[in-house]
Amino acid sequence: MESTTTGNIEGLDLRVDIRAILTPDYYAKEIAGIFRRSWLVIGHSYDIPQPGDFFTRDLPGLNAALLVVRGRDGRIRAFHNLCRHRGSPLVSESKGSQKAFACGFHGWTYDTQGALMRVTDPENFQFDRTKLGLLPVHCEEWETYIFINLAPMPPVSLREWLGELYQGFSGYFDKFATSQPYRTEARCNWNLAVNSFTENYHTLYLHRHTLPDYQGGDENPLRHLPAIELMKRHARFSTPANPHHRQRRAEAIAFRYSAPVLPTFVQDCAGLPPQVNYQRVSPWAFDVVELFPNFVFLPGNRWCVELWFWPLAYDRTMVEMTMCLEAPRNLAERVGQEMPVTLAREVMCEDMSLLEAQQTALETGALSHFHLNQEEILLAHHYRVGREMIEQMERRADGR
Repeated sequence: MESTTTGNIEGLDLRVDIRAILTPDYYAKEIAGIFRRSWLVIGHSYDIPQPGDFFTRDLPGLNAALLVVRGRDGRIRAFHNLCRHRGSPLVSESKGSQKAFACGFHGWTYDTQGALMRVTDPENFQFDRTKLGLLPVHCEEWETYIFINLAPMPPVSLREWLGELYQGFSGYFDKFATSQPYRTEARCNWNLAVNSFTENYHTLYLHRHTLPDYQGGDENPLRHLPAIELMKRHARFSTPANPHHRQRRAEAIAFRYSAPVLPTFVQDCAGLPPQVNYQRVSPWAFDVVELFPNFVFLPGNRWCVELWFWPLAYDRTMVEMTMCLEAPRNLAERVGQEMPVTLAREVMCEDMSLLEAQQTALETGALSHFHLNQEEILLAHHYRVGREMIEQMERRADGR
């Protein structure tokens, strides 16, 4: 099977100078030119459904600590999680629900929309209280996802950032609930971590025990991708299902009580929005969508895997994974869903298993370039988008 690649492929370099990328200096440019100007996914709106519901999120590699809260007006906002008095962290809990947020240092209190409500001993201050609300972070919603942008003024709106993906997912994410996140810190560069999840070339070997016959089959033994699309910033592909997959014992037990998930080889796409299995290929297993720079999701029929790759240093990355499933109707379905959740975690561990050794090997400097094939074209696109954003930052700095 030949891959069908569409989109922004002109001038794409399949030879990547990885030696120049895996350095502290280049990493600093990535933080400033990419991560501080990109729209980043930090959670789901259904995690804070009621006014006063909140969660906090620390992004240490980006030097940001955030408070995300649904205000009394129903709108979701993000703020820097610090008090305007002397910079003490305002909220220590990871999530919860409150009518107001009081600083444990001196009692300054803010409402759920960020306004300063109360100051201890206000007569001894000389300021305008209305100008000392919580420091906002740009925040917008798309479908059920919450995005933030750390730039003082985002270069583009979220709608423009998502581009071709903005329309066409309506209703898909609404029916899901997410599993508890699985987190691991890897001693590797964040680009390498993203790369390991955005090509299908490795699955025949690395996942030969966990996913032995989920894809390809006799008709497509090398698991060539039936559809690839490169967009201005983002990219995706559809993976080929194996129509002759033989259900294993664990699957048979789990799916006796719950709907088949990972794999779900149901080829009826009538209930799927147009952006899932976007070219309606058959046989189809799932899609892989990279939202540049650090979020990858795998939408399937009745399930979705989410992956975050947070940079901590040029050689350290925090990786997070959750699985989105439809809410179980009974205890049997809930127990049955543990099989695909566990399988997704094990597959993630396999993908992560080689990264630290790869980082160590690359740091020797013996290998200067990656040589990519057509099945790894998302990697080439990823590095091109990053390079272009850094070049834009440098031109602005030079006044060009």
